[in-house]
Amino acid sequence: METNQNYQETQNRIEQLYPLFVAMPSWLFCDARLKASEKMLLVLMHLYNAYRPNYDEIEWVIGIGQKTTQRSLRKLEQLGFIETIKNDGRGKTYRLARSW
Repeated sequence: METNQNYQETQNRIEQLYPLFVAMPSWLFCDARLKASEKMLLVLMHLYNAYRPNYDEIEWVIGIGQKTTQRSLRKLEQLGFIETIKNDGRGKTYRLARSW
């Protein structure tokens, strides 16, 4: 269980790295095809112009592991939410396929 001090340190780090509020479009919020973690992954990706998954960051912010993230990215790409813009053999770089 996280202590109050650890919680406060985490909150401070989040405030330094991310905007105070992040908007989610209603079409995304209401899309029943997506799990909550997949929606959160899209919101995280929206903060970047191009996104190469940082699995530690995703696990820290969203709370899902590498395998779940990889499955989620495949699903989001199959559904047309994201597209691969680069695949250098070490990993893919994505961008949102649809602007908000």
